Amino acid sequence: MSLPRYVLRRALLGALQVLVVLVVVFVLVEALPGDAAVTIAGDNPDPAVIATLRAQLGLDEPAWLRLWNWLVGALHFDFGRSLAGPAAVADIIGSTVGPTLLLAGLTLALVVPLSVVLGVLAANREGRIVDRAITTGTLGLYSVPEFAMGILLVTVFAVQLRWFPPTAVGADLLSRPAVLVLPVVVLLLRPICSLSRLVRAGMIEALRSGYVRQARRAGLSAVRVQLAHALPNAVAPAVQQLARTADWLIGGVIVVEAIFVVPGLGTTLVESVSARDLPVIQGLAVVLATTTVLVNLAADVVARPGAGGFGGGAMRGEPKGMDPVAAVEAKSARRREERPAAAVERNGVRAVGRYVVGGVLLGIPLLLALFGPLFASGDLSKDAAFTLGGGHLFGTDFVGRDVWNEVLLGGRSVVLVAAVATAATYALAVPIGLLAGMTRSRLLDEVVMRPLDVVLAIPSMLMLLLLASIAPNVLWVLIGIVVLINLPDVIRIARASALSLSARPSVEAMRMQGESWARIAIGYVARAMARTLAADFGTRFTGAIYLVASASFLGVGVSPQASDWAAMVDRNRTGLFIQPWAVALPAMLIIALSVGVNLVFDQWWRGRTEVRG
Repeated sequence: MSLPRYVLRRALLGALQVLVVLVVVFVLVEALPGDAAVTIAGDNPDPAVIATLRAQLGLDEPAWLRLWNWLVGALHFDFGRSLAGPAAVADIIGSTVGPTLLLAGLTLALVVPLSVVLGVLAANREGRIVDRAITTGTLGLYSVPEFAMGILLVTVFAVQLRWFPPTAVGADLLSRPAVLVLPVVVLLLRPICSLSRLVRAGMIEALRSGYVRQARRAGLSAVRVQLAHALPNAVAPAVQQLARTADWLIGGVIVVEAIFVVPGLGTTLVESVSARDLPVIQGLAVVLATTTVLVNLAADVVARPGAGGFGGGAMRGEPKGMDPVAAVEAKSARRREERPAAAVERNGVRAVGRYVVGGVLLGIPLLLALFGPLFASGDLSKDAAFTLGGGHLFGTDFVGRDVWNEVLLGGRSVVLVAAVATAATYALAVPIGLLAGMTRSRLLDEVVMRPLDVVLAIPSMLMLLLLASIAPNVLWVLIGIVVLINLPDVIRIARASALSLSARPSVEAMRMQGESWARIAIGYVARAMARTLAADFGTRFTGAIYLVASASFLGVGVSPQASDWAAMVDRNRTGLFIQPWAVALPAMLIIALSVGVNLVFDQWWRGRTEVRG
């Protein structure tokens, strides 16, 4: 297929995705309890006043008619007017998009060069202390929620050292660039971690390829070999990952704007969901979904074979579609047998060291989360708010409760919800992915996979806010939302693995011998998939911790009276300058839990790879 036809096909598919997203968002907002008329009427509303307001706002019309009128107007870039005021939706978005674009633009402008520099540096120092420091640090920080890292940075650099402003309240972002430093640093950490690891893996693989060796034999300088020959192929996977960070960046901006009080699109979205302001929510959904679709389209075009992009896909002389991370790990495992015994022993000592660090970071918050409630005090008496001392080890919180007692009670919800959500995701995704990957019916595969594209086009934080607003603040609802958000990715991984395994000669031989579909799928393919899914489990679990903690920070999924580490960060941040322990302690525990899980799972997977190699 020619490039113009490919772009046109993807653009039409993207337009259809945006349309479906708008319908889904409309249905979700319609399901929210109450409406804008009830919100405007306030406490003790008069039914007659509410009826009048509904008529004035057009809420008495049928839902399908309101959706149709809005879609017709959207085609002319008329998104209607806010239900909470006289302002046009386009004006609201236009007045708040500036800070968000500034934060996102600075993040994207910095993340690419920093990721490339770190990835190339680590690749050129493979196995040395610089490489280990970069890979371990990026792996550990990858899953840390923005609010936890943001609060920690504010505590250290704004409260204690007073180097930067803690919030953007009343500040002009352009005239006071110091206000942007901490928000941009928080937004940079996660994409840098993922992109630099991909660049490192791709660079290592490129430097070992045949054409790079040939370039060296031709007498080309090391700099030219790396920049002109190795790097273009090494960054191809990172381009795809950069597109995948669009969804994360949208969610990250929402949280970061809430922490640093930045008046951007994220703050507007949270306020609109609370006010049931459907036109504003729909307008923001158009902006966010269109951004996601366009970024993914651009990445697919750049990375498409023959499109003139970065390497055009696979490297010369290497199998197409090869995952550079997996390739490097596999080759490292095969080379292990060739290493001398002393080198193997040194690697074993280093592995134990990494286990110790990860185990300590994971063990402390995990033990507190699981066994803390057993040692928590039943005394519910309250003292003065935000005090230090007075018989309280870490002071009191915003209502005078003992901070340490709340810490002992608040970790179980984060850990258990993330664990149950991850297990439920795999329990649902693996059978669906297995069915889609092993079916010989293209129609069935399309029916299973195409709805997932719609879910992926909805920013995860927008979906989380809308779904959680419909249902009560109970943990099982939060579990279901996390499962729904993670389900498409895990189904895709399971389907891709099943497709690859079902094409093996051994599977064809089993089919020719008359083995049943169930025996082949469950007895062979599913068992062979286990290794791939196990490698993904650690990342998925830390991602669930990230979503659960971020949701709790935004007040989603937990009741106002519940003890929860992330909710503690949100409730107590108003007293950060007075009593920082009420905010910093739960934030540090969430960071330690996220980093520890990633380090332990990564080291466990490396150990299994080396043993199997």
